[in-house]
Amino acid sequence: MVAAAADLADADGLGALTLGKLSAHLGVRVPSLYKHIDGIGDLFRRLAASATGELAEALRSAAAGRSGADALAATCHAYREFALSRPGRYDSIQHPMDSSAELGAARATMLRVVAETLRGYDLDDDDQIPVVRMVRSVLHGFVCLERDSGFQLDVPLELSFEELITMLDNSLSTRRD
Repeated sequence: MVAAAADLADADGLGALTLGKLSAHLGVRVPSLYKHIDGIGDLFRRLAASATGELAEALRSAAAGRSGADALAATCHAYREFALSRPGRYDSIQHPMDSSAELGAARATMLRVVAETLRGYDLDDDDQIPVVRMVRSVLHGFVCLERDSGFQLDVPLELSFEELITMLDNSLSTRRD
């Protein structure tokens, strides 16, 4: 059911996902869904947990066997690819909601994956959360602008994204100097 909801969210947008659309897609009546979920909020929490797990795995796979700038670049590219190719799933991750145990565990895994990617930058424990937030904010801003056609200048988008990665790397590499 969550996979079907994720596919619908990717195709039509997270805001268009309703229990009625999901039940029609699955060929069942809405009341049948309540045997598996506790309403639309529960569905969104499960979708967010699943999508967070998918993104964490994509980032982990991208960074595997890499370190430093190479791990950062691979992670940035994987993040962007996920956001652009799975827009409904990506949006589900961004919406704050009451956390279930499953969603909390997925978020903790995501944090560990990103912190591991940044390990080559020799961050103190106190620096990890602020740096993870900075990287997420920069990447989220870029992909949102890209998805919303916010880059209108006649400059290759890839050039801008590579420069963003270089600037992140430079910032992380020199923050102790």
